Amino acid sequence: MVQQQQQQQQQPVAGRNLAHEEWCSLSASTPCLQERDRDIRHNGDYQTQQCLERHLIGLRIHKKLRSRGEETRSGRSDAEGPVSEDLESFRLAYVTASRLHVGKIADLQALFRASPTCLICAEGDLWKDQRRFAAGCLRNLGMVKFGFRRDKMEERILAVVNECLSKLSSRMADGGIDPLETLHHCMGNLMNDLVFGKIYEEDDETWRWLRHLQEEGVKHIGVAGPLNFLPFLRFLPRYGKMMESLIDGKLKSHRFYQTIIDEHRARPNKTDSFLAAFDKEMRNKTDAGDAGYFTRPQFHHLLSDIFGAGVDTTLTTLRWFLLFMAVYPDEQRKVSDELMGHLMGQRQPCLADRTVLIRLEAAISETQRLRSVTPVGIPHGTIQDTQIGDYDVPKGSMVIPLQWAIHTDPSYWHEPLSFKLERFIAQDGSLARPEAFLPFQTGKRMCVGDELARMILFLFAARILHTFVISMPPDTHVDLDGECGITLVPKPHRLLFTARQ
Repeated sequence: MVQQQQQQQQQPVAGRNLAHEEWCSLSASTPCLQERDRDIRHNGDYQTQQCLERHLIGLRIHKKLRSRGEETRSGRSDAEGPVSEDLESFRLAYVTASRLHVGKIADLQALFRASPTCLICAEGDLWKDQRRFAAGCLRNLGMVKFGFRRDKMEERILAVVNECLSKLSSRMADGGIDPLETLHHCMGNLMNDLVFGKIYEEDDETWRWLRHLQEEGVKHIGVAGPLNFLPFLRFLPRYGKMMESLIDGKLKSHRFYQTIIDEHRARPNKTDSFLAAFDKEMRNKTDAGDAGYFTRPQFHHLLSDIFGAGVDTTLTTLRWFLLFMAVYPDEQRKVSDELMGHLMGQRQPCLADRTVLIRLEAAISETQRLRSVTPVGIPHGTIQDTQIGDYDVPKGSMVIPLQWAIHTDPSYWHEPLSFKLERFIAQDGSLARPEAFLPFQTGKRMCVGDELARMILFLFAARILHTFVISMPPDTHVDLDGECGITLVPKPHRLLFTARQ
């Protein structure tokens, strides 16, 4: 799906203008918007603000865009605007069309007062240089298919997994527990280790503050999500305050990152970490007289990108996985039977078991399909006029990969809203890889840490199911819709973790 960010851009003369249609469609779909835009921008009209907030807060934008796409394809409403939400358009936009890039959205950069640094918002040579460095650093840390570096990475992951199992065991209660705090601490500490080279005790005041800062940032970005589509909402007091809070949180976290960097430099024994690798490269380049893109602002932004993306997306997927296992006990039993049958009760599961624990891998994949962590994907932008299919896309347009639509498209998935592990199990019993399954997106800008995420999810899921039977407390209502912000997260819930005999 494409939305034009700058209303005064020149329209291409050939074909239909997808960006213009999408802007009109989104505007028309929001009550009070068309006639009172000027009131919002210049007069701060209170009634308009109240009307917009009632309709935008809690909006499930991924479902809204999905339904509009269905209407477009059925030919019922051409004015509603087409949505690039099918697999062919997705691949055309993100694999074939090299004139698309991710992240540098002019309106959002202005809102965040951000410089074009980091990885998500970078472009051109900066993006190429920093992505190459990030990918190489992750490989050196152990994001590889085999070898001693992978073994070392597995050890670091398992240290945190085992801490998680211990905490879940000690916190079991008759009425169940909300595992969020435990999972957040453990997943966050893993990323602390890999990114910063240090770990925290769960009750450490600094770590509690950092977790709170991240949680608040994710919530505010989620509520401020409509700004992606309707940038003028920044004139509303509610959204203006959120943006101020986000900017303040960014500055606080970057100051803290610099403290960690200073501590790292003062330690005689360095831990292998993303921070250590960047710091070494920056010093080497500076000593050689050409720091290039290895600057202090880039250092802070890149640490933030890797840490934030690594924690939030993997944590959310694991939460959905455990919830689905509790809601579908028959599927959990099949996964557990496979797990116990292979291990014969003699050892704990490890990464070497991924090739044989097909049903477990299928359960993780089906979780990623049915509850796409980023249902509207990561926004991309066009660096020049381009074309997707029959549609002209102007330079500076925002392109949204509607992952939710592809993962729930009945053209590719039978009964797409049902939880079915068989989708990912081939006839010969091996793990199937459907072409419409894109949990880490695709193309040059797909997730740089996809293999690390798979390793983490497998080890957490395997060892938790090997240790516990997961179930819902009696008479519990389960809401599987989730709350859509920057990620689609489960609503607060409680689970029973019963130790296996």
